[in-house]
Amino acid sequence: MRTVGTLVILAMLCSPIKSGAQALSESDTLRLTAPSMIFYEPKHAERESLMALSVFSFDSLSREFTMIRERMEPFLNKKGISAVLSTARFFIAEGTDPLILDRSGEKEVFGVILYSKKKEPLILRGLRSDSEVFTTMMRYFDIRR
Repeated sequence: MRTVGTLVILAMLCSPIKSGAQALSESDTLRLTAPSMIFYEPKHAERESLMALSVFSFDSLSREFTMIRERMEPFLNKKGISAVLSTARFFIAEGTDPLILDRSGEKEVFGVILYSKKKEPLILRGLRSDSEVFTTMMRYFDIRR
């Protein structure tokens, strides 16, 4: 198995992502099987413990993050790319040599994973502007305007 950066290889039970999935997933692991943009954020319990240590509102950050996904979702759906909001900690990228991404221990609790079977997954850690996420997505999936 391959690793990306400091990502740790783990064996976990998985749940599939279906094309066009929109629901918030509470599972700890997601299997990446189709072109996808996974918008990950902390679980509720994780969010509450972080809020106790912080002066900023995770609710407002989460709303902003969700708005970016919602703005991109119609475009992604037209291109056959799933937009998924997830609290999973582990992501298994399908392929001949499965790649397991572990976001536990990450400094940034929000981020985006871009996945295509044709390429290595790309992880955008932290909150980004919608234009930066959109531009990166266009390049990663080789989409022309």
